[in-house]
Amino acid sequence: MVGPLNVKGDVKPLPPDLEEFVSNSGGQGFIIVSFGSNLASILSKEVVDMFATAFGKLKQRVVWRLKGNG
Repeated sequence: MVGPLNVKGDVKPLPPDLEEFVSNSGGQGFIIVSFGSNLASILSKEVVDMFATAFGKLKQRVVWRLKGNG
């Protein structure tokens, strides 16, 4: 399930490094993941590592934003 996605204001192009990452994702496409700071602040390192391992096994490229858990 995807929550509401709304674009407000002027649309800006992606930064060159992200544009290259997305453009070179091949036929499998890419996935954007963002948990936000509230959930990220309660995730343990073990859970973050499990997500990273799982994302690494996908055919799709993953853009993962994880704020608050360094």
